[in-house]
Amino acid sequence: MAVEQGLQQLKSARARDSICKATVHLLANVGYAETTIAGVAQDAGFSKGAVQYHFPTKEELIAATVEHLLMRTVPSASQSYESVDRALLNAWQRLINTSAYRALLEVLNAARIDRKLRLRISAELVAWGKNLDQQSLAIYQSANAHLSAREKEAEVIMLLNMTRSFMRGLLTQEQYGVSPEETLTYVGKWIELIAPMLKLRNTASGDDKKTATRTTLMGTKDECDASGNR
Repeated sequence: MAVEQGLQQLKSARARDSICKATVHLLANVGYAETTIAGVAQDAGFSKGAVQYHFPTKEELIAATVEHLLMRTVPSASQSYESVDRALLNAWQRLINTSAYRALLEVLNAARIDRKLRLRISAELVAWGKNLDQQSLAIYQSANAHLSAREKEAEVIMLLNMTRSFMRGLLTQEQYGVSPEETLTYVGKWIELIAPMLKLRNTASGDDKKTATRTTLMGTKDECDASGNR
């Protein structure tokens, strides 16, 4: 009985995960308004009734998808980088210039005018923001030797929040005809301005540098592929 119950829970968890992934796909490609339970069901390969069994309303579906997304849009503090430039570029390629982040932006924009949705996801977003700040402090430190320890932490958080805000704006700008190549130029210029103000807490060496270089090259290819699919 316990085994059967465990299998049922596993099956349910997999179904919920598939439904959330389909929701992400639709949010990123058709937007919040056009993301419906019926559309998600079709994209996920489920019946509408099956989706509603797990998520009776669109609000519940979006709330679960936000939780799914927030776990995938936080940088890893355990990864080593060979330079601040590489670390910031990785944030753009692997975290922000992605379908997951575009989907999250759709929900954030919708929550600005949908009070019910905003209240439903606000606690998760606050926790996510604090997590991002802690990850930033785990990866970077201020290069300004004249600041106190507390001031250095505040500066790192400010610079990384500014960076994410700028990069989010670039995603929005692409909707109005700015090419991915031009966007990448803007990212490079921003990194050029911000990088001298930061230092890494840990740097890659040896094989880690080779891996970081391969990751950057792969990220550039993925970015171009993603742009071509939009």
